[in-house]
Amino acid sequence: MFGRDAIPPGSLRPGAQRFFNALLVNRGELIGLDRQQLEEKLGRPSRQVGVSREVADQTYWLGYDSACIDSRWLAVKFDADGHVETARIAAD
Repeated sequence: MFGRDAIPPGSLRPGAQRFFNALLVNRGELIGLDRQQLEEKLGRPSRQVGVSREVADQTYWLGYDSACIDSRWLAVKFDADGHVETARIAAD
């Protein structure tokens, strides 16, 4: 089971954290969460915005790509009720 009790936010090395977040996205486990639930699962979002507001309302920096050129972001978009509508891995 994935959840805040299984792997606390910030306890994984960056590469493992990227894998974990990608796994959550691929399984659709973030869809439907509200902001508080999302932060309980992933921790606080990034302060800097790596992708445009059309793509994401909230972002989590995942690190650089393998060539260390572009950053990878977990991009989250909320619906009108404040629940995760889409979650995807994006590049800047």
